[in-house]
Amino acid sequence: MPTDDFWSHWNDADWDDDNPKTSVFEHSNFAKVSVPTCLRAQPKILIVVSAGRSGSKVLADTIGALTHSHNLGNELPGSSSSRQKKFFDEGKGLESIIQYLCLKQRENPEDSFIGFKWKPYYLQGDKFAEAWRWLESSNAKVLYSTRNMLDVLISNTMHELHSLPAHCAKNDTSCMTKRINISVALNVKTLQQTLERKKTKRVQVEKLIKVAHGNFFSFDKLFHGSSRLVEWKRLFTYLNQNFTLTQQDVDAAATFSATTSYKQLEKVKNYNEVEQVLQDTEFAELLH
Repeated sequence: MPTDDFWSHWNDADWDDDNPKTSVFEHSNFAKVSVPTCLRAQPKILIVVSAGRSGSKVLADTIGALTHSHNLGNELPGSSSSRQKKFFDEGKGLESIIQYLCLKQRENPEDSFIGFKWKPYYLQGDKFAEAWRWLESSNAKVLYSTRNMLDVLISNTMHELHSLPAHCAKNDTSCMTKRINISVALNVKTLQQTLERKKTKRVQVEKLIKVAHGNFFSFDKLFHGSSRLVEWKRLFTYLNQNFTLTQQDVDAAATFSATTSYKQLEKVKNYNEVEQVLQDTEFAELLH
């Protein structure tokens, strides 16, 4: 079992918010932003918002393949809290975002969308607030995808303990072999507290998504179960993309393969303990 120090290190590794009660909404200058822009009406702007280990890469790439859109998976503000802090607090923030989008519109004028991934790690400061409020008036499509929080926790643990590659491309047997029969033990002593923190932070992000007039989607519904196509059609309806879509189209467009079993029992060594701790709590619905 990993030490408590290890768990305290990674439980919030995907967030930079020691005080979840403090949010960007408390900044006095969080008002609608209007700036001179080089942006054109087409291609449209699409921002994919999703926390780490939540399938944002495969989601962005699949949308890109189905809509003929390039580089939607680029993490422009940064792939970590420290990089995002530097991007906003020490960099140009909104100016850099607009310059990037203008460049992509000119590089790929025939695309349906230009945009990037924005992992909601660093949610503080005036420059972050300015950039996020700009989204409200930019007519950008903001797509927020979430994943079962317990599955995210399991995935984080696997990658921290085993130094696994972030993703495996289709038919990459070498990559897949590294993940065969890997399982981990979760710290049941802190499990409920960890999930409570993650829920609090997710609620904070949901408020931001509403400010930007975004829409909410489930990675689990998009990539698991018998109703996947229903969720994909809902997504493309939100994006105003009216074309015939089949599950075969979606599967063919996905560039990465599922790397572990969907069943938690096959990935968590102490699953029975996890089940006992979470039963009769609000997080029992995360078990599957």
